[in-house]
Formats: sequence, structure tokens, C-alpha cells
Amino acid sequence: MEVRRVISEPTAAALAYGLHKKKGVESVVVVDLGGGTLDVSVLWLQGGVFVTQAMAGNNRLGGQDFNDRVQKHVLQLLKYKFGKDVQDKEDLQQIRLEIEKAKIRLTSYPKADIVLNLKGIGKWVYEEFEYLNEDLLKAIELPITAALADANLRRKDVDEIVLVGGSTRIPKVRQIVGHYFG
Repeated sequence: MEVRRVISEPTAAALAYGLHKKKGVESVVVVDLGGGTLDVSVLWLQGGVFVTQAMAGNNRLGGQDFNDRVQKHVLQLLKYKFGKDVQDKEDLQQIRLEIEKAKIRLTSYPKADIVLNLKGIGKWVYEEFEYLNEDLLKAIELPITAALADANLRRKDVDEIVLVGGSTRIPKVRQIVGHYFG
């Protein structure tokens, strides 16, 4: 294989969506919310080539942060409700897996329950993923604002928005970004 050029992830995302061929597109914002970080890039399309104008992010905000927050809360609720600390490794693993499954279900459904059947407690259902992570979800706007400011762009100047990363599939994330840009 011959490597002709190495391009950045945001540029690759914009190219994958064919934005370089779309008429009337000059300014593109790429919001990449993966498992561990949030990266926002402002790209300018000039003659079929993307130029990075600004970048901002939060290396402490990603899908795993949503999961960790929910897991900590679920463990506290279980202790409060049943008076027991969950120590069993299989139960802890089930909690982690069910939280991840609920997050994935949120990509297709507006609501997702976390259904647990734990050895020491039995069956229990939890359903407040978005409410519990509201402040983390709202924090998505800060790097977008910073990147736009660095690029000297207003929200209305953005022609296209590209959402990349598994956590951008959460409906609340899409709603926040959509609302931000009007």
C-alpha cells in the first residue's frame, strides 16, 4: 500500500460525507464524541480542500463518562434501596454491560431502561440515563462555542455539521447540537 497523504479525522469525516462535492458548503463543524473524548473542529472548504480553522475539545468527556456516572449512581441507589453494596464481580459486570446496552438502545429509541437481575438483590429496573447525565450532555456546547470563536464564525455561518463517534448517536446529543445551531 502506498500512503499518499495523511489527513486528520475531522477532514476524513467531512470527506466521507461527500461535503467536498456539495455546492454552497464553505464552513463545516465536526463534532466527534467518542468513548473517551469530545473533539470539535471547524473546517473551511476551499477549492475542494478542507483547511482546519479551529479545534477545541474536552478530553474528559466521552461516552465512558456517561456510563461511569450512571454506574456510580446505580450502585448508590442499590445500596440505599436494598442496604447492600454490590461486590460480586459478575453483578458489577452485568451492571456495566446493561448500562452500555441502554446507551446503545438510546440510539434508536427515545427511552431505555437498565434492567438488572443481580444475585444478591434480584430484578431491578432503572431509567434515568439522560437526566443523570444532563450536565455532561450540556457541556458539549462549550467546545463548540470555543471552536467557533477561534474561527471567528457565528452559528449561522456554519453550512454543515458532521456528528462522528458512537455517543453522537444518543438522541439527546443530537438534540443539543441541533438546538445549539438552531
